[in-house]
Amino acid sequence: MRNISLDPDPESALWIGICFSCWGVIGIPANLFIVLATICSESLRSVPLNMFLFSLALGDLMFLVSCQSSLLWAIYFDEVICQVMGVGVYIFVLMSFLVPPNLAVCRYAVVCDDAQIPSWLRFTTRKLGIIALNGVIWAFTILYPIPLILNGNFGLDLL
Repeated sequence: MRNISLDPDPESALWIGICFSCWGVIGIPANLFIVLATICSESLRSVPLNMFLFSLALGDLMFLVSCQSSLLWAIYFDEVICQVMGVGVYIFVLMSFLVPPNLAVCRYAVVCDDAQIPSWLRFTTRKLGIIALNGVIWAFTILYPIPLILNGNFGLDLL
């Protein structure tokens, strides 16, 4: 029987860390700008579809922050940092996957005439419908990993 190590060699780990750092240096300020601009600008908040962009930027921002915490884990080998990274990745990656398709459906509903879109899709043209859809997406992404949290299966488990 031979030992198999899943750890990358030091040079690969260095380049992965550099890529994560560049990703965070570019992505965190850009998404933070979108979040703050949406919060501070009344004209951006008045367009209901911008709530999806706000949710997407917030989800991506939190995902990037949780990815940057993996660099801290690599330095300190702290289990708490590993758990935070796991929670962030599970929640915010799912958020980043669910928002764009819903945004596309809502944009389709806004562009089409009311006679062309199905009745079950008409709620997505109103502000309350978009808020409700965003709420459902956030609730699902937060509730989805609860069994994993209760079992403690976050982070760097054995493969």
